[in-house]
Amino acid sequence: MPTIKLPRNGDTRFPIIISYPFSHWYISSWESEINYILTSKLACQVPAIVVSVDYRVAPENRLPAQYDDGMDAIL
Repeated sequence: MPTIKLPRNGDTRFPIIISYPFSHWYISSWESEINYILTSKLACQVPAIVVSVDYRVAPENRLPAQYDDGMDAIL
């Protein structure tokens, strides 16, 4: 795994990237292998913290439950 070079001034703050897995809200894919690969590659390529959001899926949970889960992750 590549290492991230930190700035010389010791500033170790990283941006946060919030990732919403593409599943069309009816299958749970935040634990899927493809999501893991994509978020891991992103985290290795940019100096950032990558967060993959889990949300409730349909048809058990109707909209706007998924939006609420996304907002809860941000807050």
